[in-house]
Amino acid sequence: MNRILTLAALSIAALILSGCSGPSAKDYNNAGLQYFQAKDYAKAAGAFKTASDMKLNKADYHYNLGAAYQASGNLDDAIFQYRAATDLYPGLLKAYEHMADCYVAKGDDNQAIRTYLQACTTNSTAARPCDAFANFFLARGDTVKAEEYYRKAIAAEPDNAAAHGLLSLFLVKHGQPVEGHKEYQIYLQSGTANSAAVKELSELTPLDNKLPPPQPE
Repeated sequence: MNRILTLAALSIAALILSGCSGPSAKDYNNAGLQYFQAKDYAKAAGAFKTASDMKLNKADYHYNLGAAYQASGNLDDAIFQYRAATDLYPGLLKAYEHMADCYVAKGDDNQAIRTYLQACTTNSTAARPCDAFANFFLARGDTVKAEEYYRKAIAAEPDNAAAHGLLSLFLVKHGQPVEGHKEYQIYLQSGTANSAAVKELSELTPLDNKLPPPQPE
């Protein structure tokens, strides 16, 4: 058995056998993270579901369960859990993004668009949902809409370095190098010393098709 899976199983078993009141929701969530890391998405889903059943109002647990379902191809249940997460915490932006990804995988672009619009409206001072929406349009060849939402991202959050970085990449690749380099200078001035900005730029760079990472507590 994979060493990570063994550790996850043993950590839960040890808590049960110790005579304590039993594993907590956090314990199950941590076990789910280990299963997810080992790509055993069925066991990850089981652990995350137990955690979310124990703490129904914990948005991160619903998000994690959605991530495990999505990774295993169970898109409808993933959407349900992402929706539960955003209902509890509308600021959980990745949940909207991955919910939209599920709709795209199901061939339902209209629902994906509604999801992105809800994310942008609900989080009107955050750049990330508009940037993700721009990526959606760019992947479909709609450069007009893509540029519109890259610019809306900056309007929503002018100090977001990653938003300037994404607009810069778009402009340089689509015939506007002078303005693109200006945006890149803005990114460099605020982004290179900001690890969060670099991480966000990496996550949102178009065509980067990653599995949704679960949330550690």
